[in-house]
Amino acid sequence: MAPAATPRRIVRFGVYELNRDTGELRKGGLKIKLQDQPFQVLAMLVERPGELITREELLNRLWPSGTFVDFDHGLNVAVKKLRQALGDTAENPRFVETLSRRGYRFVGPVENVPTDSEGGSEGLPGTAASVEPALRSARSLPWVLVGFSLMAAASALWHWWPANPARPVITRFTISLPPSDQFSMPRGGLAISPDGRYLAYSASATKTGAQQLYLRPMDRNEAALIPGTEGAMGPFFSPDGEWIAFTAGGQLKKVPVHGGTPITLCAKINPSTGSWGSDGIIVFTNTQHAVGNENGKLMRVTAAGRDLQVVTPPETTPTEFPPRWPHVLPAGDAILYVIGGTSAAFSDDATIVAQSLRSGERKILIHGGTSPRYVSTGYLIYAQGGRLLAARFDAARLEVTGTAFPVAEDIWQGPAGYVAYDVSPNGALVSLSAGDRGVGNRTMSWADSAGTFLPINAAARQYSQPSLSPDSKHIAVAIGDPLRQCDIWILDFEQNSVRQFTHSQAGESATAPLWTRDGRRIIYAGGIHGRSLYWKDAGSNGPAELLFNGDLIDPSAPGMILATSLSPDGGSLIFERGDLRHFDLWVMSLSGEHKPSHLFEESDITRTFPQISPDGRRLAYISDESGREEVYVQPLPALNRKWRVSVEGGEEPRWSTDGHHLFFRHGNKMMAVNVQAKSMSKEEHAYVLFEGPYARSDYWTNYDVSSDSQHFVMLKEEDEARQNQMLRVVLNWGEELEAHSRRASN
Repeated sequence: MAPAATPRRIVRFGVYELNRDTGELRKGGLKIKLQDQPFQVLAMLVERPGELITREELLNRLWPSGTFVDFDHGLNVAVKKLRQALGDTAENPRFVETLSRRGYRFVGPVENVPTDSEGGSEGLPGTAASVEPALRSARSLPWVLVGFSLMAAASALWHWWPANPARPVITRFTISLPPSDQFSMPRGGLAISPDGRYLAYSASATKTGAQQLYLRPMDRNEAALIPGTEGAMGPFFSPDGEWIAFTAGGQLKKVPVHGGTPITLCAKINPSTGSWGSDGIIVFTNTQHAVGNENGKLMRVTAAGRDLQVVTPPETTPTEFPPRWPHVLPAGDAILYVIGGTSAAFSDDATIVAQSLRSGERKILIHGGTSPRYVSTGYLIYAQGGRLLAARFDAARLEVTGTAFPVAEDIWQGPAGYVAYDVSPNGALVSLSAGDRGVGNRTMSWADSAGTFLPINAAARQYSQPSLSPDSKHIAVAIGDPLRQCDIWILDFEQNSVRQFTHSQAGESATAPLWTRDGRRIIYAGGIHGRSLYWKDAGSNGPAELLFNGDLIDPSAPGMILATSLSPDGGSLIFERGDLRHFDLWVMSLSGEHKPSHLFEESDITRTFPQISPDGRRLAYISDESGREEVYVQPLPALNRKWRVSVEGGEEPRWSTDGHHLFFRHGNKMMAVNVQAKSMSKEEHAYVLFEGPYARSDYWTNYDVSSDSQHFVMLKEEDEARQNQMLRVVLNWGEELEAHSRRASN
């Protein structure tokens, strides 16, 4: 009888090599000291990689029956010493994973190494070494004939039996939110766990605007809200799937998947998604402390919140966005990320690079792509123009080795090049369809302080940023997607007519209209990527006059420009300048050289939506200095004091015509607060004017107040736009990816 098959004598995993014959463990060829019991544990685990080895099996191997020892303590010590030898941890295992109260599993890739005795005979015909085997084969000739007969029968059976096992079934389904909620994705909001069992996403309640994380098990039809994640965005899972990291209030946090209180890892970071490596290192984008020409950098921190370090130097080129959307490769020694690109093109013109975390060497991989992911079957997945592409990728050499081919269409893209999709190592794909969060068709209506609304006679279009003329007889409004292609139109209420006011060229956009105090001109952001300010006669089709060219004055400064408010005499303009992640406030004279200056000293605080009061003595604005966006008021010109007029968050402030009240949005609520000069020394409570599902924005004001301060122009999404919000999930997508690859090769 033939002896039973024995385990391979030499196995290799990563930089380690285990030899059962010699009882040695080597790392990069150097022997590592390892006691017998940890060695036996490792030998058992690599015999069956990926499988559960129970504690009972390990105990029986290490301590035969009759041995008197504290078995559980001894096994725990052996596993601890093994992990120390491999540089592994229980929290973020690269090799030995603990399955609570059950046993252990080897999770690293294992390669069997042939020995000298495998693969053929050692003697040559005619030599002494070959004589005895030849005699034995002659004596056993009848048995050889029997063997040939059995082989023939087996061959016939093989041709009858299916040659390959059944392929995994590709399963598709969609996930929709109730009408009361909406997905929130602009800075990252979608992640799938490494084992494909859980989905985490960011969503906000339409009624309140409150944004939180939700966890959806794949085998259930309902998602659960994760407590303590208010204002969260950019979720991503730990390699073991036990934690979800996210950003909220300028802090990087983590929360246990199976329940618990969020833990803060580090503070004052840019709110966007990151990546958690197999070695327990988290890589994320930090732009909060960028100064001068610096444009942000990638940082790394341990999963315990220690050893904060810089991964990439700050970008100093005149790009709108810093290094972002990092993805740690499985070995943990290199990362993929995105540099460059513009907001107007949604970073379709960005560049994907790879960087070694050991040497710091950086390689350019893809020009014109964003949001990279690596899948273990050897593909680089990335987004371009609202679709996903794949290319063969050598993760060891950090090189693209094949031509890219499309694998998915209609994927939602956001500012700075975030694309709402994720892929799990086991081959599950989740994505948000493209139309879900773009600027859809909206209607315009008047609403009074009681919430009664009257539709404005204008067809539904992609409206945003409405601006009423001083006499409230005209409204200038942007039509289109402000971050892609957009122009300004003017509606005449008395004539019941509409006309196009700007005619942008390809690659340009005209947004954020603002009427001058006399109603004769309209100031707006225009040009390539909205980096310049213009003004133009409101009643003329003549050329516009350039007020401010951001590229000429400071080409290294990031981002778009939005004119927001004028001084009472119309001589000074306040505007904000930034790149959708950080804005600064500026003031500029509309006469003379139009030279701007900072309204506040440069800092890591983001201030937006500045509004000068009608008397010119106060400035209202939004600040995130408390960790959440709130409405503040400061006196002008001193700016030496400030009052917070919102309590639980606020955005989009507007003054009443008499300056006695300040209006602002909080979720779906229109709020008002009495801010008369005499009462600013005491606390005033904001109250709700009306409530409704009107369009909101993180970047510009989507309503305006009439000259009598009693009516508001509001934008309302058409109902059909919300019905299309859905996540698309594909299980066993790896099979589909390989099919795409085969078709691309033919």
